[in-house]
Amino acid sequence: MVNPFKMVKVLLVIALSIITFYFLWTTAFPKLIVTKDSYGEYYWFRAPWLFIHVFTGLIATLVGWYQFIPSFRTRNLKLHRIIGRLYICCIAIASLTAVYIALVSPGMNILGKLSFLVVSLVWLSTVVFGFLSIIKHKIIQHQEWVLRSYVVTFFFTIVVILTKYFPSEYIGVSTNEAFLFHTWISWSVPLFITELYIQFKKDF
Repeated sequence: MVNPFKMVKVLLVIALSIITFYFLWTTAFPKLIVTKDSYGEYYWFRAPWLFIHVFTGLIATLVGWYQFIPSFRTRNLKLHRIIGRLYICCIAIASLTAVYIALVSPGMNILGKLSFLVVSLVWLSTVVFGFLSIIKHKIIQHQEWVLRSYVVTFFFTIVVILTKYFPSEYIGVSTNEAFLFHTWISWSVPLFITELYIQFKKDF
């Protein structure tokens, strides 16, 4: 008998893989080529910071999913720890550079800057709590916090896709309002769903 819960997980992983590949190919990889043409006039003066942010965020995205494969963790515990440290360092750098980029971005109002500040702090906090949990040998809590952090890692993927395919004229609001809407729901909704999943596993 097919386990529907497991089937949903498989379908979700496939969907996330396709979305992630699309984001990396169309948005992240081009930013690794540091030219004025690839960055555009708006981002060019922040190119060094944006490159660091994209590069570290890209590494975190690519290496993070290995950590959720039980067979990989048990058979490669030493490698799991190395990748985990790399993942933590990348998120720390990516989140802090995201704050700086938001603060110096022209045309972004205070609410827009605040939205990026909040998501960056959430991103950093989840991975820090994951690290602290494993130091105290709290395996379950560690796995839960790392899952939360990886979900927040997808924030940039989701916000780019929403901005591209659901611009302000589609939802009948101003550009700034659409930006704020996309920014907040791109991490809060996935994180809320993740929390429901974590608590559901505990109760059932």
